[in-house]
Amino acid sequence: MGKLVRRFLLGDLWDFGKHESWFSDMALKGLHLQSIGNWFALFEKGHPQKIKYRIEILEKSPSDEQLELYSECGW
Repeated sequence: MGKLVRRFLLGDLWDFGKHESWFSDMALKGLHLQSIGNWFALFEKGHPQKIKYRIEILEKSPSDEQLELYSECGW
């Protein structure tokens, strides 16, 4: 496992497009999103990759079937 790095979330948390773009930019620098909190995002250092992020708001945790579908799609 690579080193974990914490970065402050700037701006409105509900500005999904801005954050999706920022997460993708961070992945190009070798910082891969692990989790998001109210104030910080946690990244793991690794190899630079071109990754496209999409934020999906869920009312409950995804089912095993949804997770399997996501995995099959490469998400």
